[in-house]
Amino acid sequence: MSDSKKRPASGKRRGGLLHVWTALVCLAGGLAAAQAQENAPRASPQMAVPAISMETSTYRMEKARESQIRELVQKIDTATRQGNFTLAETLLGALGRFLPEQSLTMLRMRAWLAVSSGQEETARQTYRQILERIENDENAGINLIILAARAGQEEEAARMLADMVRRHPDSPQLNALRQAFEGTRQ
Repeated sequence: MSDSKKRPASGKRRGGLLHVWTALVCLAGGLAAAQAQENAPRASPQMAVPAISMETSTYRMEKARESQIRELVQKIDTATRQGNFTLAETLLGALGRFLPEQSLTMLRMRAWLAVSSGQEETARQTYRQILERIENDENAGINLIILAARAGQEEEAARMLADMVRRHPDSPQLNALRQAFEGTRQ
C-alpha cells in the first residue's frame, strides 16, 4: 500500500508539514517572519526549505573554513617552533588559499616564520607592514625592537621601546623588555 493510501485524506499530514515549516521559518527569520507567514497565503513547505538549507550550508561552510584556518595557523606555529621551516612554508602557502596575502593573519605568520628561520630583513619588513596598518600593534612593535637590538641598532631599539612603552604603559611584555634592555645597556 502506498503512503497516500495509508494516511487519511484529511489535513493532518499537510498540517504537520505546515507546523514544521513554520518552525523552520521561526528559526531562520525570527518570530516576526513566522507571524507574517501565518497571514500569508499558504505555500508549499518544500519551497522554503532550500533557502534555509542554503543559509545553514553557508554557515557550516564558513565555520569549516574558520576551523581550517585555525588548524593551519596552529600547524605553522608548531612547525616553526620545531624548526621545520620547509613544512611551515608549505603550510603558509596552504593558508594563502584561504586568506588574502595582505591579511593580518598571513602577515603575522609570515613574519613569525621569517624571524624564526633567520630571515630578519624579511621579518622587519613584514612587521613594518603590520605597524602601517595597526600603528599600536604591540606584538609587531616588540618584534621590531628585538630585531633592531639583534642587529646592533641599540639607539633605534631604545627609541622604539620608549615609544611602545608610552603607548602601552601597562604591558608586562614591554616592561620586561625594557628592564632587560636597560640591564644590558648598563
